[in-house]
Amino acid sequence: MEHRTPATPLLYCLSIAISVGTCFQVACAQNDMVAADASVAELRVISTRHVCDVVGLGAVGSVPYNFPGISASSLAQVPKTPLALPETSLMPGANPQIPLVFGGDMGRPFATGEGKVLYVFNDTFFPPVESATAGGANDDVLASSPGGPWLPNQECISLQIERGQDASQYRALTVDGAPQDGGARLGPGVVPGPGFSTGRFNFLVVQNPVQPCSVAAQNCESQFGQPSDVCLPSQAPTTSDQGLCHFGPCGADATSPCAQRLSTNRLAVQQGSTNFATPQLGVHASSDRVIAAFRGHFSTVSFATEIDWASGNGTVWAVGRDSYWGTPELPMSPYLMRIPASDGVLGEPVYFAGFLGTEPVFSADPQSARPIYEESHALNQHTSISFVPELDGGTWLLFYGGHAQPAIRTAVEQFIRPAGDDLFYSRDAGIYARWAKTPWGPWSAPLTIFNPYLPGQGGYCEEMYFADPERKSGFECAADRQDRNRNLNRAPGLGMAGEYGAAIIPGLATQKEDGSSATVRWLLSTWNPYRVIMLSTELSVAMK
Repeated sequence: MEHRTPATPLLYCLSIAISVGTCFQVACAQNDMVAADASVAELRVISTRHVCDVVGLGAVGSVPYNFPGISASSLAQVPKTPLALPETSLMPGANPQIPLVFGGDMGRPFATGEGKVLYVFNDTFFPPVESATAGGANDDVLASSPGGPWLPNQECISLQIERGQDASQYRALTVDGAPQDGGARLGPGVVPGPGFSTGRFNFLVVQNPVQPCSVAAQNCESQFGQPSDVCLPSQAPTTSDQGLCHFGPCGADATSPCAQRLSTNRLAVQQGSTNFATPQLGVHASSDRVIAAFRGHFSTVSFATEIDWASGNGTVWAVGRDSYWGTPELPMSPYLMRIPASDGVLGEPVYFAGFLGTEPVFSADPQSARPIYEESHALNQHTSISFVPELDGGTWLLFYGGHAQPAIRTAVEQFIRPAGDDLFYSRDAGIYARWAKTPWGPWSAPLTIFNPYLPGQGGYCEEMYFADPERKSGFECAADRQDRNRNLNRAPGLGMAGEYGAAIIPGLATQKEDGSSATVRWLLSTWNPYRVIMLSTELSVAMK
C-alpha cells in the first residue's frame, strides 16, 4: 500500500536556513574531496517499470496519453511534407485519432508552486498540419500538469498543451516575442530547458549557437570563462584562423582526450504563456553574473529548488557538466552552483569549491569550482537532480546516463576524442542513480535503475528497436522478441535505439505506508521510436 504526499511540486519549502561555509576568495577554496560514505547506507532498486508513453506514437501497442489528435480523414486532406513520418509508421490496427505530435523528447519538468509542474519538450515533431514554411515542423512545446497530475484511474501524467490560433496546431515555445511579434522559434537542434521557478518568475536556459574562436588569439576564456580551454581549427573554417574551443588535455596526438566545448546558454524568463525573454537586471536578477553563468562547467545543467513559494525566498541549486558525453580518459564529473532567491529575484551565484574539513566551501569565482564527485562512466548524457522527502526522511537524488545510438556516431566522434567503441556499444548503457543527504554530498556510488538490455523494463527488443550487426554489445534479441523488435523499426535508416534525458518529476514521489521505500516517477527519452516515456522506480535506503 502506498499513500500520496500532498500534491505540491516544490521539492521542499525552506523552513530552516541551510548553514554552509561561503568563501569569496579563491585562495580559501579547498579541493580535498570527501569520499562517498558507503558505510552508512546503500540505495537499492526494488523495481523499475514503464508506466506509459507521454509523447509520440510510442511502441507497438502503446498509445500516448497526451497530445490529442485529429482524425485520420482530416489528416488525409492535408498536403504531405517529407517532414512527417510516413503513415506506415503508425501502429497496426485502427487509428481513429492520429496524434498532432508524432514524436518529441526531453520534457524537463520543474515545479512552479501551487501544485503545478511545467514540462519543456524539445524538437517536437509535428505532422504536416503545421507547414514546414511556418518553421514549426520540428519545434519546442511547453506543457503543464493541470491541478492533479494523474488521469482518472490511470497512472500517467495528464498534460495541458496550449493550442495556437489554429486549433489543429500546438503553440510553439518562443524567445523574445510571440511569432506574430517577431519572436524567435528555436527550430530543430536549438533547444530550451531545463528550467526552474522562484515562485514569482519561471526561468529556462536556452541554447545559443556555437561561437567560433580565433586560433591565433586563443580567446576561449572570454567566451566560456575557462582559461584552460584551447582553440583548435574547425573542420571547415570560413577563415584560416577560425576554430572551436576545446577542453581537456588537448595535444597534437589525435588520441589525446579532448572535447569540443558546448555552446553557451542564456537565461530566459517567462513573459507569456509560451514566450520567454531575456531577464532584466533589477527585475528578475540582481546581477548579470547569474544570467551569464551557464557556460563552461555548466554548459549542461539541471536544477532543483528550495523555495518558499509564498515569499519567493530560498535557493536554486544547479548541477552542471562540461559536456553530455564523456570517456574514461575524459570523465564528465558534475559541478554545483548555488543561486539565492529573494522575493523571487535571483542573486549572486556561488560555486562549490571543495571542503574545509567536512564543511563545504562556496566561492563566487567560477574558476574555483570543484566536482561534487569524480565520474567514472563512459557515457553520462543528461543529469536530473531532485530532493525526495519521501525517501529515507529526505534524500537528494541524481539520475543520469544513457546510450548514444550508433546513428550519431560520426557527429559525436567529431565532438569528442577519443570516442571509442565504449561510447556506442557499452553494456553500461542505461540510467544510473546516486544519492546524498546534501547537494554537495558525499554522493553514493552509481546504481543502475534502468537497464535496457534486461527484459521487463521496456528496453531493447521490447519497446526500443535494437540492431547491432557487429554484435559489439554482445547482445541480441531473444527468439520470442525478434518479431516484436522488427515491428519497432518504424522507418528505415533510423537505426538502433538509444535512451537519454532522464528527468525526475518533482512532487510525484510516493512513500510506502511503513516508510520502507519510496517510488519516484521520471521521464526518459528514447530514439526509435522517438518519444518520451514515464517510468516509476521503487527505491529503498537500507543500512549495510
